[in-house]
Amino acid sequence: MLTDHFDRGMELLADNELHPALPESAFKVVQQQTADAVAGQLQSPEYLVSRALDAGLYPKSDPSLREATPAR
Repeated sequence: MLTDHFDRGMELLADNELHPALPESAFKVVQQQTADAVAGQLQSPEYLVSRALDAGLYPKSDPSLREATPAR
């Protein structure tokens, strides 16, 4: 946004966060799609190799070893 309209731009961004246009039914669809995508990724050979490499390179407490799960 342009500097002259910064305040109005921030109002619009805040309104979008407080009142999202995504209806609850559509959110549930997207939520299920995301859970399915994560479940598939966790089983992919590429992901498993990457996780094994990361586990060997980083200490167990490193935040980069966190992973998403399909659970909601």
